[in-house]
Amino acid sequence: YYPDDVKGRKLPIYISDDQEEFVRQIGLLLGKKPSGKDYSNTMGMYMSDLSQMGSVAKGILLNGEFFFRGLRPDPIKNTLWHEMTHYVFFTALDYGVSQSVPMWCYEGIAEYSGNEGKRPVFTDTAIEGMKSECDFTDLHFPYVYQNYTGGQSIFCYMEDEYKASGITRFLNTLYSEGVDASLQKNFSIGIDDFEMNWKNNLHRFSR
Repeated sequence: YYPDDVKGRKLPIYISDDQEEFVRQIGLLLGKKPSGKDYSNTMGMYMSDLSQMGSVAKGILLNGEFFFRGLRPDPIKNTLWHEMTHYVFFTALDYGVSQSVPMWCYEGIAEYSGNEGKRPVFTDTAIEGMKSECDFTDLHFPYVYQNYTGGQSIFCYMEDEYKASGITRFLNTLYSEGVDASLQKNFSIGIDDFEMNWKNNLHRFSR
């Protein structure tokens, strides 16, 4: 779902020469020296500022340490689509409404969009971990992969049950009303029951 106010808008995309340049560009866009976070495994990043007008994009940064190593086109395209999905998502979100969007939602839809047509697969151990550890009402799941590929599986499951048009409706309502209200309005199901149904069907993603 692409809202009207992001159609036709220009979005700066920066490609660094290497890891050092990537970190330097982060600092330039932040307006300060980056924290001690390790960015060595970060292929790309969407950066924005919050204002009274909502989320204002600063741009997408791509880490040349990865992109100039002769990577096949797919990872480059996937990373760019992932970060562009963040741009659309956070630009469209209504910050005038008191809502907190969980990490599984914004990273899950970015993985789903960035890996179009592909489904994640998990070991039995990972599936059991997600069943016991993931709570849809938390702001983030305990482990990083659970928010990214785990979140992707949530949207793949949503497509299985409600088709791609269901995801469009879900996002359209979520932007202004939040996750729980969107599930209720579009699928007549509460967040707890939706979580339970997803967990009961995680075997679909078994390796």
